[in-house]
Amino acid sequence: MENEVGSPTSYQYAQPQNAANPQTAEPVISTKSWFGMMILQWIPFVGTVIYLVMRLIWAFDAQTPPTKKNWARASLLISVIAGVVILIAMFFVFKTVMADPQYQSIIQQYEGTV
Repeated sequence: MENEVGSPTSYQYAQPQNAANPQTAEPVISTKSWFGMMILQWIPFVGTVIYLVMRLIWAFDAQTPPTKKNWARASLLISVIAGVVILIAMFFVFKTVMADPQYQSIIQQYEGTV
């Protein structure tokens, strides 16, 4: 009766991924490491460029832990989406300002002086 279908001992429970072989488990990224990655963008003048380059490296490097790789890819995707939204908003603001008759008269005043 112990090994009959439906008895508690007959069920096969799914093992968590990497539970059978702990050597294949991905390394844990420490809080200190996450903090360092996040604070990198706050370096004046060059921080934004360095942060972009590092995210590209982390996103596509084979040696990067999967957690950091996924974070870098998501971060890059959000940056691209935000950039497109900002460009579209700037286009509509510029278009609205250029269509204003008062602004057109100012432009015509300065065209004669140039």
